[in-house]
Amino acid sequence: MEPNRRDVAILEYLADVSLALPPKVLYYNMKSDREITFSERTLKRRLKLLMEAGLVDRVDGTDGYYRISPTGREYVDEARTAR
Repeated sequence: MEPNRRDVAILEYLADVSLALPPKVLYYNMKSDREITFSERTLKRRLKLLMEAGLVDRVDGTDGYYRISPTGREYVDEARTAR
């Protein structure tokens, strides 16, 4: 899976905050901090795809908290270096 611009925005935000967040809180903060234009529903779909690709982890023992994986962090670091 090649991440699209929405995926990159999600990954960069999770890398920057270094927190595990539920989708609703992640969406709210990205909307206010990064002025994203996609919906919460899209964010949830993209999180699932990012998790399947190994770029995001779902935190065990929580009710749907997500954090960037080590592979996701590497992707963000490489993308930022290439800019």
